[in-house]
Parts: sequence; structure tokens; C-alpha cells
Amino acid sequence: MPATAMNRARHNISAALRSILRRGACCAILSLAASTPHAQPTSPRGQEEIEQLHQQDQERLRGATLIGSGDDITIVLPNGELIPAGREVGCSPPEHRAGLIKVDCTLLDGPAYYFDGATGELLETCSIWVSAPRRCPPKQWPIDIPGCDGQVSGSIVGTWRLYAVPTAGGFSLVSGGWSFTLTDDLMRFDLGGDRQLERSYKVLEQGDQRYTLEIQDEDSARTVIDVELAPCGLIIESAAVCDEFCQNMASPTGVPSDEQIREIARLIVGEQNEESVDGFAASIRASIEQGPQPRFEARAFFVGENFR
Repeated sequence: MPATAMNRARHNISAALRSILRRGACCAILSLAASTPHAQPTSPRGQEEIEQLHQQDQERLRGATLIGSGDDITIVLPNGELIPAGREVGCSPPEHRAGLIKVDCTLLDGPAYYFDGATGELLETCSIWVSAPRRCPPKQWPIDIPGCDGQVSGSIVGTWRLYAVPTAGGFSLVSGGWSFTLTDDLMRFDLGGDRQLERSYKVLEQGDQRYTLEIQDEDSARTVIDVELAPCGLIIESAAVCDEFCQNMASPTGVPSDEQIREIARLIVGEQNEESVDGFAASIRASIEQGPQPRFEARAFFVGENFR
């Protein structure tokens, strides 16, 4: 067996799962709202197989613990089976943050494991092939924000810019993220340039720095998002589907022209490399052709403009 295949096997990716991946069941497509690649299935059947295999691995790992330190670490399963998780099998050294330990094996398509720092008990296994933004990474795992002093705003009122989206190994920074502003009763969406939309909202529930907001447009279409204040920003969770509110929101903005798409691509790429701009513009066009996308993703972090 080739070394790479052996390493993958050690990280609970079965031969069947590797076969599915080789057949190209998953591919990266661009989400225009986040300007960040997201893994999406090309085949519903292939994705279903992947999720079933991942669930089996989750059950197998339930109750596992981490032992050792540095490069000499091992995951011990309840049945006594040992899974090497050191550098020699492609995992990064253990990372300690906020009372958690992360062992990241995504370099070789394995999962990222999150353990309780005090007990070594496995808390979460996050696969790069199965999207689970509500669980992965665990909510205790911090988000890197250079210059952030850990301050939490006392209110959701303010301007917030999309900063990072969850991946198996932690939150991934977003380039060219969009922003929105909350007043006491209005949400203003900044769509780039001088394009803005305003929608009314009300607080349905509030408590312990967490809010449930209902946003409504002039046609009485509604959508609901959960907002949680976090150090230097806030985390938003939503259904991440294009409901009636989403459809109505897309209508007045229209489809951007080729030149507008290139301007967006150039802003995201951050350079004047025309080849890179062309490639990114093509990805944006492909995303647009899929139809309106929800403005809010299943889970995302927005940094407060006053913290930057």
C-alpha cells in the first residue's frame, strides 16, 4: 500500500470513502457572498455515501481519548484500538487554545480532532468532506483576529463585516467580505460600491449575548437568523437556504455585468494578475448561474468595524 493511502487509512478514512473521493464526488465551488470556496457534492448519491461513512466513523470514535504529547500522540478508542496521530502520519502538532486541543490531520484529507484539554476526551471530529458548520469547529475554538483585545460589544447595533467561515480545522479568513449595519430597528446591507438595501427587523428572543432576529422586507417576506456576540465581532447562524426573503432581495440588485464581475474578482484577488482575475471571474459567473444565494451562510463570523 502506498504511504499516502496508509496514512489516510490511519485517520479513519475507509477504502470505500477514498474510492468515492477519487471518483470526484466532491468539488469546490465558489460562494459569491463569502468569496470563499466551499465543498459541494457533484452527486447526491456520492455525498450520501460520504456522510454515512463519516457517521460510522463518528460512532466508532465516540468516547475516544488523546494520550501522549508533541509528535508522540495517539488516539485511544473505547475498544482499545490505537490510532497514531503524530507528524509521521501527516498530522500537525497538537494546538492548545481556550481549554481545547486540536490535532489537525486535514493535510492528508483526514479529519481535525478536538479534545478536552483537561481530560483528553474527544469532543468533535470534523471532516473536510462533510459540511457541519454548526458543529465544526466547536464553538469554544477561538477565531484568529489580529489586534483583537477580546472585547465583546455590549450591543448588536453597529457595522459588521464578514470575516471568516468555519472549516474542519478552524475558521478560514474571507477576502473581500460584505458588510451590514444594524440600527435599533433597521438592517442595511452593503452590496458593494454605493449599492445598499434596507430591511426592518425585530428581536424575537434575547439572552446571554445571543439574539434571534426576524428580518422582514416590504413584501412581508421574513427570514430568521441567530446572532451571538463574540470577541471583536459576532457569529451568525441561519438556515442558509434561499427562501422568499432571499429571492426578493436578489430581484432589485439584478445580475452584475461582466465588468462588475471582473471588478469583484480583482478586489478579491488583490492583485493585477489578469490570469488570476480571469479565473476568479469565471468562478463568480458559475456561482451566479446557480441562482440567488442566501446572504447569510449556515454559520459565519463578522468582525465589528469599530474593533478593526
